[in-house]
Amino acid sequence: MNYSNLLIPAVHTKRLDILKAAVGTAVFHMPKHDFINDADSRGITALALASLTWLHEEDAKAKAELNAMVAFLLDFKANPYQEIGCVFRKRYASWHGRKEFVREPGKTIAELCSGKLPPALDAFIRSDAKRPQVNVGRLTERRAA
Repeated sequence: MNYSNLLIPAVHTKRLDILKAAVGTAVFHMPKHDFINDADSRGITALALASLTWLHEEDAKAKAELNAMVAFLLDFKANPYQEIGCVFRKRYASWHGRKEFVREPGKTIAELCSGKLPPALDAFIRSDAKRPQVNVGRLTERRAA
């Protein structure tokens, strides 16, 4: 089941309590996948929609509510680096006459918002950049020895 049909309308309401209820309903179903990063048919996730809505919102109260929604989604491990709007296009290869699917890459939330991010998302990305990088290959070599 794709839970974006549940989360995206909750973001459209611009109310945190409705988003919490939608996430609670999704958790109640006990999904076996990472439901918070589900995208709709256009490739938009709930975090991306909340960030883009925050960018274009003029009301201060609604803007604060959208920032709280972004923080809530980040607490639920929403991925801010996920590609938004990547599509698969069908084309015909002329040399063998078969259908092929070509993946066109999307953009991240920071690229879509032109760097003007909600404060919660900006703080998350800045703190993530300060974390030291871990080389997993060396750790597995040490454990194996």
